[in-house]
Amino acid sequence: MGVTTPHSAPLRLVPDRRQDGFWLLLLTALTFALKLYRLGTLELWFDEAGSYFIASKDFAGIIAYTQQALNEHPPLYFLSLHTWMQATGASEFALRYFSVFFGVLFVPLMYRFARREFGTGIGLGAALVAAASPFMFVNSQEARMYTLVAVMALLAMEAFLRLVRDGRARHWVAFGLISAVGIGTHYFFALTFLGECLFLVAQRRSVRRSVLAGFSALMGLLAGSALIWLLLAPGLLHTLQGLLGGVRLLSWNVRVERIMQDIPFGAPYAVELPLAVGLMAILTWLPAIAGLRIGARDSQRQTRQLLLSLIAGTLLGVVALPYSAVGRHTAAMEPAFILLLTLGIAETHRRAPATAAWLTTFVVLSFAIGIQSQMMVDKGDTGAAFARLAREAQPNDALVLPQTNLWPVVAYYHHRADIPVYYVPQESSLTAWDVARTPNAVEMAEFLKSIMAKHTRVWLGPSGEFTADPEYLANQWLAGHAFAVEAHYYRNLSLTLYSTGTVSDRLQTGAAAFGAAIHLQAAQYDRDQIKPGESLMLNLKWRTDQRLPDSYLVQLKLADDTGAVVAEHQLLPCGGACLTTNWPENETIEDRHAFTVPAGTPPGYYQLRLELYNLSARAALPVLPEGRPPEPGQGQAGAVPAASTALDLLSIRVLPDPNATLPAVDHPLALRFGKDLRLAGYEGAPPTIRDGEAWPVDLLWRAEAPLTSDRDVVLRWLDSAGSVVSETVLPVGTPAYPANHWQGGDVIRRHYAVALPADEGARGERLYTAQIQVRDKSSGLLYRIGAAGPPVAYPAPQNPTAPEASGSDSVTLGVVRVHPIERNFIAPLVEHPLSARFGERAELAGYGLSRSLLAGLEVTLYWRAVGDSQSNDKVFVHVIGEDNQVLAQHDGEPVMGARPTRSWQAGEYVKDTHPVTVPESLEPGVYRIEIGLYDPASGVRLPVTVNGLPQPGGRVIVTAVPLP
Repeated sequence: MGVTTPHSAPLRLVPDRRQDGFWLLLLTALTFALKLYRLGTLELWFDEAGSYFIASKDFAGIIAYTQQALNEHPPLYFLSLHTWMQATGASEFALRYFSVFFGVLFVPLMYRFARREFGTGIGLGAALVAAASPFMFVNSQEARMYTLVAVMALLAMEAFLRLVRDGRARHWVAFGLISAVGIGTHYFFALTFLGECLFLVAQRRSVRRSVLAGFSALMGLLAGSALIWLLLAPGLLHTLQGLLGGVRLLSWNVRVERIMQDIPFGAPYAVELPLAVGLMAILTWLPAIAGLRIGARDSQRQTRQLLLSLIAGTLLGVVALPYSAVGRHTAAMEPAFILLLTLGIAETHRRAPATAAWLTTFVVLSFAIGIQSQMMVDKGDTGAAFARLAREAQPNDALVLPQTNLWPVVAYYHHRADIPVYYVPQESSLTAWDVARTPNAVEMAEFLKSIMAKHTRVWLGPSGEFTADPEYLANQWLAGHAFAVEAHYYRNLSLTLYSTGTVSDRLQTGAAAFGAAIHLQAAQYDRDQIKPGESLMLNLKWRTDQRLPDSYLVQLKLADDTGAVVAEHQLLPCGGACLTTNWPENETIEDRHAFTVPAGTPPGYYQLRLELYNLSARAALPVLPEGRPPEPGQGQAGAVPAASTALDLLSIRVLPDPNATLPAVDHPLALRFGKDLRLAGYEGAPPTIRDGEAWPVDLLWRAEAPLTSDRDVVLRWLDSAGSVVSETVLPVGTPAYPANHWQGGDVIRRHYAVALPADEGARGERLYTAQIQVRDKSSGLLYRIGAAGPPVAYPAPQNPTAPEASGSDSVTLGVVRVHPIERNFIAPLVEHPLSARFGERAELAGYGLSRSLLAGLEVTLYWRAVGDSQSNDKVFVHVIGEDNQVLAQHDGEPVMGARPTRSWQAGEYVKDTHPVTVPESLEPGVYRIEIGLYDPASGVRLPVTVNGLPQPGGRVIVTAVPLP
């Protein structure tokens, strides 16, 4: 039989203590494993970073800070965390593990207390509820003090009951020390004293007077200590003054509702509970209320009365105090809630087993939702944004943060001491809560002017909905007085880089029309010669004839003499400060951009091209020089360029840079091929691609001395057996700057998009190993890695296990997984059959038309692949008028880029839908739809024949349709 204490009245028996110990050990191990889930993968949010900031000081600094800071907690948790950090470090995992320790310790302590008061059955039940508690799970995964508070509250409850029953000195000492630790950890721990007072009032006839007198003396001692601390802590004093002044209050009923919801559910950070889930969390209190039934024994009656008093005292204190409390602030109430919940289910099981089964199911479901919600929590990408800043910031950069409340995450994640941080000035209120006055437009301008005068580039953010200045004044001023270099958008914030500079009125391009309503009036720039790593300042002047329903992205592309794009700049207008949906009609919008020529760009002449990309339709707008209608198709089929979606803004000459430094790359290397050429690294090289896609890789080279011979790169694809299945030969240099022109110190980045071997009907995924070799262009001989001599002919060694293997001729770049494509070789049923042949690549087997609420018109094309394509052709769908003017258009790769023509196999059918946005200004009438395919690099359309007859203009007119 199970052994019980004199104070217990067990509701069920367990065979022996060894079995109790086994189940308790299992529960403790399970809760430990559960609380470790994703512990170090999420970033710190504001409060957690604040814990690190305070605990990173020395003991004296922690005490001084908690005395001076507004709205701050007492120092004991931070002192403990400081000691912990000395032993474990300050990673996200280590900081949160301190909370995990107390969250796991809570389970056996709960078992010990419940078993002593109610028996072994309730002890194991309470331990199970404690292990599954969403509140304890949530707070165990945060670098905050709330699991420590819950443990102290449980220990204080046990010590209090013991001193009430026997009043021994050691129990008074234990209760006093635990209470001091509790209130030294969190000020709201003092609400447990109110609950204990309520208990003593309710039990005044049965509690000895010596206990009442001793408790009163102890409370007086603690109150005196608190008063001394208050007099020594001006921050706390000012916070209390602000609270009494009514700063930022939630109504009492909202506070109670939040706490009643948070205690059972956990209230994971950044999760707004749906109404039904919040109601479920509140209803979880029903079995806890059932646990208030007064037991038959005096010891149980006392314990239940104490549980009720602790909860009532906490809720009364929350109602009385002018503070926006939430569940975690009342962590000291969690032990009482868990015990009452366990008792309620057990009592219901004794009286009505069927009802108890429903209640248990309800509680299990509520707990499961709470834990799952925490598992789905996203605490943001602040650390990722600061990591990018650390990688890309230059020595004279500055960081501007629009809200001072970002300082804790700055303290944790900002590691570039050479990048100063400027906070937008704010007038703090008495409590430093979200009531501080932010600068007006004039004050913001003066603040940013002073920063731009000292720094060439300014990073704004990371900031999001709650951390940007309320009117986005910083974004607006920088967009109008600086040049947007880049913007990075994360799940809940953005990071934007601006550069100082000027443009010249004398250097400007002509006007052009983008689509039917957007006009580029002019593009001013600062120069047309530039070194790699420098930025070209560009001011685009836009005007629109009508309000724009869609948001557009500005795309600047640097193309070499072969048409290949070597650099791209994609940014919302004004760095996101003037979205096209907010452009007023017939007003000039100045949109400033800084286009950076990447380090390592080979010298030569390039074209800077401009596109406007519709984010909704996922297509670029057609563009024509202002005032010039498109020319109708004339001459031989296939010789007519497609209506372009890119405007050639200007020709840029990239100059050699003899003082170039190696830029950072994802995969740095230091492999020498011969005595004069070094592979410094590579990036790109994705581990997975889709069948038919080109595999992109950037190789970074450095000339150690002037190169006297031209070189080629041989990219080899090896199968799983190590056999070479395909080779692609590519030049190391460019046509304008071949390798034998390179000078010592040159740093050259070369971008390649390499086709993988055809699958030849293979099914399933394919794995290839990508390797490169360097060979002499004239002799064809290979260079060995690490060999200082000339290229030699020798039998190729076995594949090296590491790219640094000396004497090898191959560098392994990685293993590439090729995902297969589901193909259809059965002719589909089409609404309008057709037979239009596009060169030797494809046949348009038919089309379909439908109206679209978003775009206006959807054109579905049914292609049949005829032969292989070495390029990813684009499809154009034009709506044209009687004069052949393009009035609406959609250009893009088939299936929105999911089925590039390079992936097509002869005989397969591809269904390809294109949304065409019809302008609101389009006059009612009948308009023709024309279809074509073109090579995006050259802009040349594929020749078209219908029933063997050539079609002019490289297009086929499929139908006429009334619009709009």
